[in-house]
Amino acid sequence: MKNIEKDKLNKQLYACELNSEKKGGNIKDEEQIIKNLKKLLNRDEIFTNQNLSLPILSKQLETNTSYLSAVINSYYNCNLRSLINGYRIIKAKKMLISNEFSNYSIEGIANEVGFKSRSSFYSAFKNETGLNPVRYLENYRLIEKGKLKNSLNKLECVNFER
Repeated sequence: MKNIEKDKLNKQLYACELNSEKKGGNIKDEEQIIKNLKKLLNRDEIFTNQNLSLPILSKQLETNTSYLSAVINSYYNCNLRSLINGYRIIKAKKMLISNEFSNYSIEGIANEVGFKSRSSFYSAFKNETGLNPVRYLENYRLIEKGKLKNSLNKLECVNFER
């Protein structure tokens, strides 16, 4: 009787190991996912895709959504939406202060960095910086002119890389 129970338990453990291997489940896989994710974010700027989602990203990284979500939560201490919005806001801040994009409207910049709507951009921007994009740009210009010294902390970029 005990041997039958042991056999069942061994079969269950083996099945769990196989399932874990299929999902990634080990540190090397996690490191590879993070490496590839960083490449997609930093080099390819995948975050500018307005339709980016966990299923799309997991397909590109050749993993499943649950595992990718867990890896992102563990490594970045935030969910995918927060991570993507953080990258979008960093790029938006650079574009807002760049002469190259001075002819873009704020909505145009929002679209360029991947936001579908003005309201979601403003909300994410304020959440990351404490300021709306217009006020951020005004403060930046005042700082450039030397008239606003103590607001520099509000303009610092959040860096999601480790």
